[in-house]
Parts: sequence; structure tokens; C-alpha cells
Amino acid sequence: MRNRFLRANPWCGRCGELAVEVDHIDGLGPRGPRGYDPGNLRSLCKPCHSARTARDQPGGWWAETRHGGS
Repeated sequence: MRNRFLRANPWCGRCGELAVEVDHIDGLGPRGPRGYDPGNLRSLCKPCHSARTARDQPGGWWAETRHGGS
């Protein structure tokens, strides 16, 4: 599903660079109730996905401001 999603959505939903990661918008990952719902997924480049992951972890909020914000 990941590869299919990236083929259909090749650009980062935050900065517009080439995407290499698929992010679960609800933050619950594939085991969450919407884990495979395409409406809960977005393509992200590596820096944006890393920033999102860091923001979601305690003490990691600073990474959100390093590559494009929000």
C-alpha cells in the first residue's frame, strides 16, 4: 500500500519535495483504526516526516521548526 500511495502522491504534502515516506495523519500508525484509510495518509519527504515524528515525541517539538514549519 505504501508504494502504491507514493506512486499516486509523489510530492511532500508539506514542502513539495519528492516524498519517500507515508505519514499517518492521526499519528496512530498502521495499527490504528484508520491505519489503511487513504484519507488518513499523506506523502512526506524524509525531513518533513522526521520533523513530524520528532514533534509527536516528548521533547521533540523543536524539529518542527527546522524544515518548513507547521
